[in-house]
Amino acid sequence: MRKILNFVAILATLSFNTIFVSCTDDDEDDSKGKDEQHSDINTGDSDFKFFILNENEIEVTGLNTSSLYFVESAIYEVPEIITVKGKEYTVTSIGDKAFSGMQRIKKITLPKTITNIGAQAFEGCSEVESISTYDGLMTIGPGAFQGCLKLKNLYIPESVVTIDLYAFSGCKSLETITVPKNLKKIDNALFRSCESLTSITIPKNVESIGAEAFLGCSSLTNVIIPESVKVIGNKAFLECYKLNVEVENLMKNVALGDSVFVDCLSLKYADTNE
Repeated sequence: MRKILNFVAILATLSFNTIFVSCTDDDEDDSKGKDEQHSDINTGDSDFKFFILNENEIEVTGLNTSSLYFVESAIYEVPEIITVKGKEYTVTSIGDKAFSGMQRIKKITLPKTITNIGAQAFEGCSEVESISTYDGLMTIGPGAFQGCLKLKNLYIPESVVTIDLYAFSGCKSLETITVPKNLKKIDNALFRSCESLTSITIPKNVESIGAEAFLGCSSLTNVIIPESVKVIGNKAFLECYKLNVEVENLMKNVALGDSVFVDCLSLKYADTNE
């Protein structure tokens, strides 16, 4: 009888261990699958690394320098579609710091499917001269193009609804830029130290101009500030030596921060009693 009981106990132990091992293996497989989905993907022959956002969309996270096919270049073209394990994903986003500090890049073409450019995506790309964008782009993150010293022009489509602070700060060669009509605010330091920027029209939907938004834009001569603007932050136009402001509403209706127009030596007010 004792031998039978021992045998049953052994069988029970073996069965438990088998079930435990099986469950552990399943958990490891699930965990592995999740890790693969939430980590950078190198597609082998692509110049770029990617991150799967959802079942249909994928984000560029940087250059795929580990690829055997990678050759450092000055010109890159981001594809619209990426295939991962037989499934096609649409490239909709440039991730945070994706190309940050890559000083050899001179031109990069983004696909028409891009809706988001992340924080500091192209920060410090000091040699970049051309970055293409298309209708459908909706958001530009903080510092996205900060320090792109040779970038002269950039098309911002009307589909853009958000441009975060410092996005173009330090773009010293930027000459012209169009602010999209759907924008509600000019964020802090958005165009700070854009020394070559000569004129800009602020759309009628904009309600505020942030602190240091145009500080140090020493070539800026013409700015049209619409009636919709009710707040202008500290030092917004400080050291804009050539500035000639056209104001559609009396300045008494605008809440002015400190030192807004200090050192604006050519300042004139249009349509005001001042």
